[in-house]
Amino acid sequence: MNKHLDAVLASVAETTLAELAFIFSMLDDEAVRHVSSALIASSVDFSGPFSGSLTLAVSADMLPTIASNMLGLDEGDTSPLPNLQRDALKELTNVVCGNLLPRMAGTQAVFKIESPRMVEPEAIEGTEGQGPVARTRLVMDEGRAEFALFVKGEVPALVQD
Repeated sequence: MNKHLDAVLASVAETTLAELAFIFSMLDDEAVRHVSSALIASSVDFSGPFSGSLTLAVSADMLPTIASNMLGLDEGDTSPLPNLQRDALKELTNVVCGNLLPRMAGTQAVFKIESPRMVEPEAIEGTEGQGPVARTRLVMDEGRAEFALFVKGEVPALVQD
């Protein structure tokens, strides 16, 4: 894996989680010891100057918070329905991917981003013969979020920040 690309992915993921879902990462792993280890994941494919996918796996306990925050629900409101929770996760994956690609390829590059889809949590590990080129894990009060970037073929040189 590329350490600089890992850092770019972490930066984009952290910023997007904060701005879109109002969820902030922490340095301390202790916060998630009480949280279920069950993960739920979504993935989005992209093509353009290079092709690949971005996969996001989050603690299942985080889904109601992600959806409520993205939908602007008050704390006293009932938890969003499971289908809205999955839609929020897919949209979060889509937005992180949309924010990451210009950081990798520059703002002039054109990509086609497919519709995000739910995947098995094991997808974060990749498939036989293809592991992620970048990976990051963020820890929050609500649980954890793991991001993995997969690129088909050559990993592109990063555009300078």
